[in-house]
Amino acid sequence: MANFIPDVRAFDKMTVNDFRGAGGSSVRFYLPGLVRLHSHQSDFPVGTYKKAHAHPPGRSIILITGQGFSLLWEPGKEKDRKKVDWKPGSLFGVGLSGMQGECWYHQHFNTGAEPARYLVLHTKSPVLGDKHIEVDYVDEDPEIRKIFENEIAKAGVKSRMHPECYTERNYKWIK
Repeated sequence: MANFIPDVRAFDKMTVNDFRGAGGSSVRFYLPGLVRLHSHQSDFPVGTYKKAHAHPPGRSIILITGQGFSLLWEPGKEKDRKKVDWKPGSLFGVGLSGMQGECWYHQHFNTGAEPARYLVLHTKSPVLGDKHIEVDYVDEDPEIRKIFENEIAKAGVKSRMHPECYTERNYKWIK
């Protein structure tokens, strides 16, 4: 990415991404001739979190700015969620489970004092393609919100999650 985007911290060509929630923005990078490899960069405000989602493995998440955590879990094993704390420079990926190649769910939470920005490097699965499952806030396990509120309280951060996002399926974020 160094020749394509000299400084991902300063990159300012991202656009609002309502699909992922939390008032974040993103941009996708496609390199000519590389069908299986591409990337995207996203950011989201302090005191917010992204919608839970699942997709095939083969993605590496590199944290650029911000501080927070992500929750990861296998389908049907929500009570065994794993918490991954992150800060600038952290790197992690999400696994695949079961014989049917079920995609792990994961969700990103910003508990720091600045917007969180991350870069994701993708490889396209030859079997699963780019399948992507999104969980709206209205459908999420209520335990997710409790975990988030507990973590931001520990960090001394105020929630910026709009109450309507939990009750209105088509809620549009206003920055």
